[in-house]
Amino acid sequence: MSLTDHPVKKAMAALEREPAVNLHDSDVHLQFDDGTMTVSGEVPNVRAKKRALICIASLPEVSGIVDRLHIRPAETLGDDAIRDHLLARFSEESSLHGLDISVEVQKGIITLDGSVPSLSHKRLAGVLAWWTRGRRDVINGLEVSPAQQDHAEEIAEAVRLVLEKDPFIDAGRIKVGARHSTVSLAGHVANAVERDMAEDDAWYTFGVDDVINHLHVL
Repeated sequence: MSLTDHPVKKAMAALEREPAVNLHDSDVHLQFDDGTMTVSGEVPNVRAKKRALICIASLPEVSGIVDRLHIRPAETLGDDAIRDHLLARFSEESSLHGLDISVEVQKGIITLDGSVPSLSHKRLAGVLAWWTRGRRDVINGLEVSPAQQDHAEEIAEAVRLVLEKDPFIDAGRIKVGARHSTVSLAGHVANAVERDMAEDDAWYTFGVDDVINHLHVL
């Protein structure tokens, strides 16, 4: 295998071509072993993280991915402060009161564990974690009990609710659709920042594997 054919080289070349991933504003490291690509480092936002992982997973040589790619926080906070901020958010959500949710933060990475009664609760807790200041990543390990089958309309409705909850988004101008686990956004937003924030909110929603952003800036 030549150097140019090596999966790491091919993956880096693919990332260079991916518009959502700016390697000059990222710190991405790849390691390949027996079909598994380990992706580590930091990128500026969740869009770059998700697109990078999708891009690498599409390579025929890659049969599995170890995700250690995190997001560079806009604000650096200690783990205790991040946890306190998230617990404060949870305390403001009556639907989460009394639920078995444990929060652990290590090096800015939030891990949620415990049990919740529905996918809606799991998604809400996960989005609130993503919205927490200083976080670098979120691992949503919440178990839904009793088990609940997911479907496209459930995912689309969850994204709609997230957009409505986001004070920086005018959700009334955005239409949300879903096919399987791919979410599509259509409509109009005030500016490019709102367009990106709406897409981020969709990516933050548990169960979303891809986002197609057709939002137009007025």
